[in-house]
Amino acid sequence: MTVIDGEKYYTAEYLERTEFNPERKKRFYHIPTGNLNGSWQMVEREKGIDQSWFKRTVKPSTLQPVALGSHYAILDQSDLLKALPSRCFSLPKQSKKMLSREKNVSLFIKPTFQEGFDYQLVQLKGTPTYVSLMAFADRQQSPRYYWPLVVFLDHAGCVVEGASAFLSQTHAATMLQQAALEGVLRVPEQSQFMLLTPLQQAVDVPDAQLTNQGQIRLAVLR
Repeated sequence: MTVIDGEKYYTAEYLERTEFNPERKKRFYHIPTGNLNGSWQMVEREKGIDQSWFKRTVKPSTLQPVALGSHYAILDQSDLLKALPSRCFSLPKQSKKMLSREKNVSLFIKPTFQEGFDYQLVQLKGTPTYVSLMAFADRQQSPRYYWPLVVFLDHAGCVVEGASAFLSQTHAATMLQQAALEGVLRVPEQSQFMLLTPLQQAVDVPDAQLTNQGQIRLAVLR
């Protein structure tokens, strides 16, 4: 800092280091709580944290309604065991596919070209209640989608229940994104993993061409 004629002058490096707050005064952000009454709260700003961080992390306390697809079908354990090769599945020691409220999971699925049951495993962190699954078209003309049967597994990798026909909406192609199918899944209690296995056809997307490869994105809604 330099004083000239009673005025304080700071170097650019010092201003950047103090985040343009050389007097070290406290700063606050006015953040909406998300309540229906429109109330706000004052949150003190910490060094290195800007307002966008608060907008991402301060969650509205009022939960928005989540709608399941009109054809949503819950498959109980007895029904699934008639179709699955096993009641329990081996789990990876350390899963790289971890879905949480803070982190979405994108899967780029390719066929294994191996005989046997083809599936993907995604680990659930925390206790999500609803999960969004978005399947993207593999091409613009005659699009195909990886639209799976979803089976929820417990901590030991054993079947809890499954879900199918969970389509809730479709998305047309844009300049930035391929066409997509989106569905909402209700996660049963005790679920620790999601098992995804491709379908050849599904009642909720009768006109869509399905495949055993493609891109999907999973996100926790609640």
